[in-house]
Amino acid sequence: MKKLIVLLISLTFFVSCSKDDDNNLEQQCMVCDSYTGLDITQNELSVLCVGLTGIDEDTGEEVTYTKSDLDSMASLINVFAALLGETPNCRVE
Repeated sequence: MKKLIVLLISLTFFVSCSKDDDNNLEQQCMVCDSYTGLDITQNELSVLCVGLTGIDEDTGEEVTYTKSDLDSMASLINVFAALLGETPNCRVE
């Protein structure tokens, strides 16, 4: 389970999150209250932001993550962490 969480998060390291947009002062990114058992830090999670873009490996098309996408990722992390007996309380804010 732990490896699945790490795989999910590591896939996002191939894309970048642009925080240069001065018009969007309220950038929403994933945060967690606890990182015990996640093998990931807040610095690594800070790239998981609304507007994150990357290339879909299946279609070759550029995709942009929405708040809904990140909420789903946070939920998956929370579920898998719960299976390991942890409560990271990951969310998008």
